[in-house]
Amino acid sequence: MDKPIDLLRTEPALAWKLAVNILGKSEDSPDAHSARAEVREALLVKALIGTCDRSRSAYKKWDGAHWVLSILGDLGYPPGMKPCARSWKTHLIPG
Repeated sequence: MDKPIDLLRTEPALAWKLAVNILGKSEDSPDAHSARAEVREALLVKALIGTCDRSRSAYKKWDGAHWVLSILGDLGYPPGMKPCARSWKTHLIPG
């Protein structure tokens, strides 16, 4: 595993970024959809989602729901999923 691209392939959380941003696959391609599923199951992503709870501010730097959602979006987390929904409703949606 000498090539940097091979090293990137070892981290499931980077699968979508690798497919779309580096390998040039279309966001609607089967490879990109498969990569999104891989991202959703990545241990790093599950750990990030685990930080979304009601006991802290949604804007807490790096692990509040706002930050986590931003990072998940950047990693290509599948659209329509609601990983931090409880925290989002509690802290970000008025009323």
